[in-house]
Amino acid sequence: LFHYRDEMLSRTSWLLLLGWLGSFKAVGLCFGRGPLAGPWTAAQTVLLYVLPLYPRQDAATRKGRLADNAGSSGQVAMSFASNTLLLVICASLLITVDLPMIIKYYVYALGLYGFITFLMEGPAAALIALLDLQVVPPFDKPWLSTSLADFWSRRWNNSVSLMLRALVYDPIVEGQLMASSKTLDPETAAAGDKQSGSKAAKHQQGKIPLWQRLAGMAATFAVSGFMHEWILHQVTPEGAYQFGWWFMFFFVQAPLLVVEGFVQKRLKKAGVKLSRAVGIGYTTCFMLLTSYAFWFPPIEDYTDIATHVATSVNNNVLGVLAGMQQLAEHWGVQQAVAATFGTHAAGSAAV
Repeated sequence: LFHYRDEMLSRTSWLLLLGWLGSFKAVGLCFGRGPLAGPWTAAQTVLLYVLPLYPRQDAATRKGRLADNAGSSGQVAMSFASNTLLLVICASLLITVDLPMIIKYYVYALGLYGFITFLMEGPAAALIALLDLQVVPPFDKPWLSTSLADFWSRRWNNSVSLMLRALVYDPIVEGQLMASSKTLDPETAAAGDKQSGSKAAKHQQGKIPLWQRLAGMAATFAVSGFMHEWILHQVTPEGAYQFGWWFMFFFVQAPLLVVEGFVQKRLKKAGVKLSRAVGIGYTTCFMLLTSYAFWFPPIEDYTDIATHVATSVNNNVLGVLAGMQQLAEHWGVQQAVAATFGTHAAGSAAV
């Protein structure tokens, strides 16, 4: 549908929106899981399917960010505008300034954040306004993450992480593919699940063996890695694709999270509490190191994908600005003619 080179931004967007997220949502619906498995109207269901959003759910029965609200339509629109400006600034810096490597990678990360929020927050503002539907905040200032767990579970791309939790993590820790009746209708099925003593009921009570939770986490990052690899394959020039880079970026996060949790417990027992600044510092360092090792080589060292994307964003911005300038000039001519000769003459000038 879109050329991998000339229309890379459009190709990447549709691969993410429908190729990955749309397919996962449809599969999740078949098993009573994910964002489509709710009491939505037909219009809400269609928009939730095509847009990269996750609806807010009942705070009494849901964990994590599922109970959080992205805000009103106006608030999301303001966030969309500011993050779009961030994307434009990052793309311009990457094209026009020879940045040191560490700063360049950080700017790339901010640009990626700006691009994904551009895809998510604009539609979110429209969805909230049109259908009065509350959605989970897609991102939450990931640069303020105080730990790797905080980054992945609460701040980075919540729409995708919640999807993976619903379709990968939860089935593993619950021990069943189909969502339990409690998951589907928590108010009416609580008694039935309590009597049955099902694995899903134990999941709701937090009685999950450690190995099962670790398996769920590892599988979640593995599936995310495979899907990112698929997108990378679809946008890489023919003959230049090398499997494994982006898969490994995500797969190594699981053992890093395990080590982080172990260290945090040891520090807590020793009475040591890390400051917020230290947490942000080490999280940023680990993310940049793993990005340097696995994320950037296939798009920076072996291909020019990263540079090409930044150039495409920059060119699109320049095209939009040129169009706005032409429109302003055209409107200015009409206004000048109308002021001098009247409305009829302005209409003739426009023709």
